[in-house]
Amino acid sequence: MNTKPLLLSLLFAVVAPAYAQSEPKEVPLKPEYVPYNWIMMPTSDFFALTGLGPTDSISQNAYVVGDLEREHVMAYIEHIDELGIDVVAWVEYLNFKNKAMESITTNLQRDYELEQMGTADSVWYTYLTPDAYVEAKLTSASKKTSNLLLSGYQLYRFMPPLEHLIAKLDSTHEQLLANVHFGERALRHDSDGYMVSIRNLTPLVSYGLMYPHDPTENANAYLFLNDEGGQEVLRWAVKKYYDMYFDEYEGSTYWVKDTDKDRVGLGFLLPDGAFVHRYITQEEYQEWLQEGDYGDEE
Repeated sequence: MNTKPLLLSLLFAVVAPAYAQSEPKEVPLKPEYVPYNWIMMPTSDFFALTGLGPTDSISQNAYVVGDLEREHVMAYIEHIDELGIDVVAWVEYLNFKNKAMESITTNLQRDYELEQMGTADSVWYTYLTPDAYVEAKLTSASKKTSNLLLSGYQLYRFMPPLEHLIAKLDSTHEQLLANVHFGERALRHDSDGYMVSIRNLTPLVSYGLMYPHDPTENANAYLFLNDEGGQEVLRWAVKKYYDMYFDEYEGSTYWVKDTDKDRVGLGFLLPDGAFVHRYITQEEYQEWLQEGDYGDEE
């Protein structure tokens, strides 16, 4: 992943003049702007904030806020296929005085939990926002100025299809423990049954499969977010997988799938970002359905 900053720098050094628009609009870098919060901002919001527009790029999908001869911010736009929108995918602070950059990085550390990566010769930092995995790379432009590149990677890329988790309900806990292909696994045994944990399946999520002691009871599939970021992505994945929004209770939303089949899929999206899936019978589904008027799309 850390090759992206280098590639982007080379891209601008080589192709920016060739792709420059005739007269892009110049907009000031206002003191109230917080460019590191622009990561994954919809392009429409970015344009409304800065006063820029689609024709103001200085190269393909790249926009400048500030004075190119002094300190300025570059913003690069990418398209998210899953959502059908354009967003600010990365942001670069360029030619900022070292004192100003120290303030920026202090505020960045305050707002997000940065994790140091790399080695002594090559250090960068990573953190999560609600919608992105971000890499931060600080470099010296001169003795008095610094650059900061923030490369955002859409968390949608780290969300496995829910089908992958739910399909594991067809396996026993012995089979899951015997297959270590998907990552670190562990078994927890308590009075309720057996919980198989599949940790850090991706940087975003871990799995859990709960098998009750009573073989007549349904097993449950759990998905947990590894960090605070990713709840919007999880909500998107749930809406994509289930046929219908079903109910809401104390902040949890209930979703159903295959409601015309003998085995109905029921998903619980909890307010803390955890997700649970289980199967219920058609009879159980009909009983629940008769308790209220459900079935509207959220």
